[in-house]
Amino acid sequence: MIRHIVLLKFKEETSADAIEQIKASLQSMPANIPEIADYSFGQDLCVSDNTADIGIIADFAGVEDFKTYSKHPHHVDAIRNVIKPHVAQKTAMQIEL
Repeated sequence: MIRHIVLLKFKEETSADAIEQIKASLQSMPANIPEIADYSFGQDLCVSDNTADIGIIADFAGVEDFKTYSKHPHHVDAIRNVIKPHVAQKTAMQIEL
């Protein structure tokens, strides 16, 4: 099992509407990409300083499923057109469970 972890920090000028669009896009991932075994995301609760704005966790049966997800047209389109224009900083990693 592979776990993909992403932390996103948005640009200061990112609007509340843009954040809602990003969350809707993230919510659509599991229904459109069958290789996702489990998926969750959430917006930071703002209880401490210097945190990311949104965290994403996606699980996959193996590396090949993760690679398929990362190149999937639905994922690529969401990153390119909805998410990336608002990202100031991204941290990502994959771990084996």
